[in-house]
Amino acid sequence: MYDNITNPIHYNWHPSGVEAKEVTDDLPRWLGDAITYIWRRNHKGQPFSDRRKAIERLNEATPERLEALQRLLEPQWSVGNEIAEAMEKVKFKPDPLIFDVRVLIVGARMESITCEGLQRLINQLKDYLQYELDELTANEKPRTPTIYEEQ
Repeated sequence: MYDNITNPIHYNWHPSGVEAKEVTDDLPRWLGDAITYIWRRNHKGQPFSDRRKAIERLNEATPERLEALQRLLEPQWSVGNEIAEAMEKVKFKPDPLIFDVRVLIVGARMESITCEGLQRLINQLKDYLQYELDELTANEKPRTPTIYEEQ
């Protein structure tokens, strides 16, 4: 059952049953916030601001932060195991961008991604978010302020 305080519908919309917080609670804040915005961007009713906020948070990916993320996700750490287990349930459908988040997390766990590779994946996420923003903006009908509308 959904309620707007403890269990809004945008928390667990994904068919896998995975909620954003299962993935983000133990991640660095900059990345956790970005993933949360990505996860809920089509389900919370704020499509423009959620995408912009996600891009803004992803812009905080400095080389030092990427190195720390890479260390956090190393296979010997249980924190990374919990995050990866949640992400492995996420499939390509219905949201390819969330699947890209999965690639970032699981790929870093497999030690096959360098900090440069993490940066490339983050840049791809930002590019796709910007593409979605551009599409939303192109499809938005221009509105006339109410004071100028004919009565």
